[in-house]
Amino acid sequence: AFAQAVVTPSCPPGYTLSGTQCVSAAPTPNCPSGYTFSGGQCVASGATPSATATREFGRLNCGQLWHARNKIFAEHGYCFKTARAKKAFPKNCFPPYGKNLPAWAKNDIGWIKEVEKAKRCSSTAAPTRKAPVAPQNEGSTAFEAYDCKGLWAHRNGIFASKGYCFKTARAKKAFPQNCFPPYGKLSASEKKEVAETKKWEKIKGCR
Repeated sequence: AFAQAVVTPSCPPGYTLSGTQCVSAAPTPNCPSGYTFSGGQCVASGATPSATATREFGRLNCGQLWHARNKIFAEHGYCFKTARAKKAFPKNCFPPYGKNLPAWAKNDIGWIKEVEKAKRCSSTAAPTRKAPVAPQNEGSTAFEAYDCKGLWAHRNGIFASKGYCFKTARAKKAFPQNCFPPYGKLSASEKKEVAETKKWEKIKGCR
């Protein structure tokens, strides 16, 4: 009996043989600090607040900052314990129960906390009484606490967390860690968040 010869497959240029299949030989992209490469893109492994982006929230008072921060948790189903938070966000405590926050949410929370620390805000900071009057609908009150700079930082922070390549000097300065995979490709929930932010920028007459 003759032994059957084993034919080693020939891989096309840019690919190497791994086991029994050809895989891309492209080098793994260098992800910015705080990100790891996974699934073909750079994924945030933690929030690193940008000093410039943090200053975009500087005009908010302590009550507004509290609302903006907890609004993010509320949108992701966090189960609030305090009466104040339950009253401000009656629709809470649902899957994923505040877990597995997307990168843009972690970034916003990190920036807001930096400002709260700088302003020495306490957990009992009075709610803002200066929220703009605007049409009320599902989720719309979440953005009342943001001024135009805060809305700008929030919207661009979503793109920054997904590696968008910014063109303007302001955005590059605010988000120095940008332009990496997936280069601004957003998920459905992130697109919805951007659209809601833009709506409020229009309501408040932001430019």
